[in-house]
Amino acid sequence: MFKRCGYLLLIFDCLLAVAHFLWPEYRWGQGRRSYFNFDHSLTLASWLVSVQLAAIAVLAFIEFHRNKAQFRTAASSAGWGWLGGALAALLLSFVEATRLHLRLEILGYPELSLYEQFVIFPLWGSLLALFGWFVCDKLRYTPAGRRYAVGWLIAWGLVFSVTILESASVSLPSPWQTAVPLIRGFAYLVGTTLLLTGLGTYIFQRDTAESTASLQEATAPVVAFPTDSQHLWILLGVGGTTCVLIFLQIVLFRLLTIFGNYLTANSAISIALLGIALGGLIGFFTAARAPLATMIAASLLLSASILVALGTPISFMRTPLLASILLTLPFTCGSTVITIALTRSKSHVVYFVDLLGAACGAALIGPALSHFREESSLLFLGALSLLVSGCFIAAEPVRRIRTWLLIPTLISGIAFVAVGVLNLEHDWLNVVRAKKLKEYPSARVLFSRSSLVGRYDIIRRKPTNKTLSTYENGHNIDTIRNKPVSAYQIDPRVPHTLMKDPTILILGVSGDAITKTARAIGKKVYGVEINPAVVSLQTNELRPYNANSYQNIDVTLMDGRSFINQSTQRYDMITLMNTHAARGKTSGAAANPEYLHTHEAITAYLDHLTDRGVVIWEEPTGRPTSEPHIWKLIVTTRQALLDYGYPHPEQHFFIFQWKTGCCNYFQILMKKTPLTPDDIQNLEQWVEDVDNRTKIEAQLGRRVGPIRTKTTILYMPGEPFSTNYARILRGEVGDDFLRAHNLAVITDDRPFLFDVDPGRRKLKEAYSGTLWLTLLFASFLLFFVMRSRNTFRSTLPYVLVVGLTGIGYFLIEVLLIQRYALFLGSPVVAFSTILCTLLVFSGLGSLWSGRLGPRGLSVALGVLLGLLLFHLGWIPDLFSFGAELPLVGKVLLTQLSLAPLAFFMGIPFPFVLRVAKEHFPESTTALFFAINATTSALALP
Repeated sequence: MFKRCGYLLLIFDCLLAVAHFLWPEYRWGQGRRSYFNFDHSLTLASWLVSVQLAAIAVLAFIEFHRNKAQFRTAASSAGWGWLGGALAALLLSFVEATRLHLRLEILGYPELSLYEQFVIFPLWGSLLALFGWFVCDKLRYTPAGRRYAVGWLIAWGLVFSVTILESASVSLPSPWQTAVPLIRGFAYLVGTTLLLTGLGTYIFQRDTAESTASLQEATAPVVAFPTDSQHLWILLGVGGTTCVLIFLQIVLFRLLTIFGNYLTANSAISIALLGIALGGLIGFFTAARAPLATMIAASLLLSASILVALGTPISFMRTPLLASILLTLPFTCGSTVITIALTRSKSHVVYFVDLLGAACGAALIGPALSHFREESSLLFLGALSLLVSGCFIAAEPVRRIRTWLLIPTLISGIAFVAVGVLNLEHDWLNVVRAKKLKEYPSARVLFSRSSLVGRYDIIRRKPTNKTLSTYENGHNIDTIRNKPVSAYQIDPRVPHTLMKDPTILILGVSGDAITKTARAIGKKVYGVEINPAVVSLQTNELRPYNANSYQNIDVTLMDGRSFINQSTQRYDMITLMNTHAARGKTSGAAANPEYLHTHEAITAYLDHLTDRGVVIWEEPTGRPTSEPHIWKLIVTTRQALLDYGYPHPEQHFFIFQWKTGCCNYFQILMKKTPLTPDDIQNLEQWVEDVDNRTKIEAQLGRRVGPIRTKTTILYMPGEPFSTNYARILRGEVGDDFLRAHNLAVITDDRPFLFDVDPGRRKLKEAYSGTLWLTLLFASFLLFFVMRSRNTFRSTLPYVLVVGLTGIGYFLIEVLLIQRYALFLGSPVVAFSTILCTLLVFSGLGSLWSGRLGPRGLSVALGVLLGLLLFHLGWIPDLFSFGAELPLVGKVLLTQLSLAPLAFFMGIPFPFVLRVAKEHFPESTTALFFAINATTSALALP
């Protein structure tokens, strides 16, 4: 009976399509957007699709309740699948009837950008594949229903392909341009009819044998897991999966820094850990019933979710909650794979492979960014994830299934590689260009380069611009002008009147910046730049644009603190212009460690100055409320001078303000010895020349300075200034003022220059959402642990141990990364070095934990505590011992010092998982893994 209804509906679909093709001038419905009719009116076909989708939802709800009634104890996962399908069908029905996503332009509709397509189409394709696999699997006992389901997949797959073709703006012949919308709409209608017929056939016409088989399946014992050679494929896949995840996490950190700030990027790491926890929950449900099939599906979805992760920061950062949910997807997929392996195999071996793979991902990130940039790196990462999927497919025992899965996986991998290689040549995907085109529609990216330290892009904002703008991590830091050194004699950033032939050290050489000004007034110029991408472009491709600005400058590729610690030279001027970790953007940078602005750093500058030497800071602000961090810098420099032996620090400073179209700049000059009357007169002449630069150029008949501006002096010795800068330098501010802005001295132990809000409102805003989401998910996991009151008391100690292990490991990791950033110079280098070391040696500790008993664990924990206390007390001595080593030597010394600590840190968690398997069902391991990841997410906030 139901099949006859399906036949009639299909005939009606065909007649409706013919009618629309022959008589397109008729509306056939009411006036809203839809597929049919080229004026986008909502037609009879759209109403039919909407009604059929609603009917599909009803059938899915019926099957959901039938599953609950028949198999309460064992088939709940299938029931939840039907419930998810019902909700999806209801949503599609509502969308089809209202066209709400088009009318409100939700998710970028109706015109999707390239990066929005990276989000929408992989999600659409993944959901279609998942539900298609679920439906075909459930309908396998009713051949007719399964045939309809396959037909539905083919029809909606055609819709998917045609939609991608239209979005790609592929040029088609004129007849096809009119036929494509009709084909897409007809395929969607026919596919919906086929799905409705298939589900109806399954629900109303299935026989008793099928019901019996379903019941047997629901109550079947645990499925066997691959062994021997097949098990080796599983371990390779697990290692590859964690390699992909850690690589992706670091690249996402970079993308979120470009489209957000440091706090946004860090909070996303916690969201990623929540994704890992969610994957643990999925593993809990699937590890016993369909382990290998779930691992294959999750690994294949991982490659699609990498495209989602590429598009999300660019397209959906205006909706942080949606962006966070989308970014959890790849980590959920990868965690599902790892959880099942931990549950069904030897936990300590899997954990070792897991950490080893993650270490490989951390080690690969530097070379990959240097050669392929972020965009192509993610495309190649997608190809690697498909190669990892091949490992799980190779473990599939059925040859026919292996073949049919390997072919599309291989084709998709080749496509990822091909697009990645072509992007390197044609630059189709450029995240910084996508960001700046919103502000400058005619902008053109001339050069893009990336490194482990940062992304560097050179942009011509308008075709008529003669200057170029440089962007580091998506934020403007400098301007490049094709002007000679003679045009840089008067500059508000460096005094040309203070002394003759100074020896100048530039910390943060950047682009043009002050390189030409320093060369114009200095006898010898040294430069330090931490980002190799900057030095490479400035000394090669950009020479025709910057008039060879690095000429005659001795440039060292290193971080500023390491250079100062190694240098034996004394300088007349030390300048700090583009030296913030945010590199040009201070908003939201409260959590950035600023080791070039601490008390210890300023003391080191004083040690390397001549008696006439000065340190010059340039601090940009967008508004007056952004000034407190400058006050904090003044407090720190004043205290450094007092501790250095100068009782009147107010005699050492000259401070003024100058403006451009977008920012206010505060120029702070601190002399090692007190400023003399001649010094003050020369500095006043400096700002006067800056103010009168136009008149001087008219007199000389040539250009003498790069910046046209007006200055306002805020402080100089001997004058009764009433600014906050003057009051701070004279020691006239009270403790209430200092506490109100958190104006404590910046030290290497608390190197947070921008932490000027005692309530830390922005910090709490950034992490409160993550914190509450984590606590909510932790409560959800605890619910599963407490379902059986009989086992809750026995599992509670294990829950506490794995929870404390997660938060403790991550807290130690964050502390080590922050502390070693000073020693290694770059926060990103510190991140990759610490992470790689911890993962490798913790993995070895995990492998060794398989030999330990309870007494051995107690000894290991005691050794761990002793090593931790010893290591934290030993770090300052280590930094002094290795201060003059090259970067490679520092990295090796770091790894050697951390290896014993990391080894013992890797023992507790896999030991607990191994012991738990002896007392509880295997699936409980998945819950413990999820709890461990959830508490790790708590560590950051």
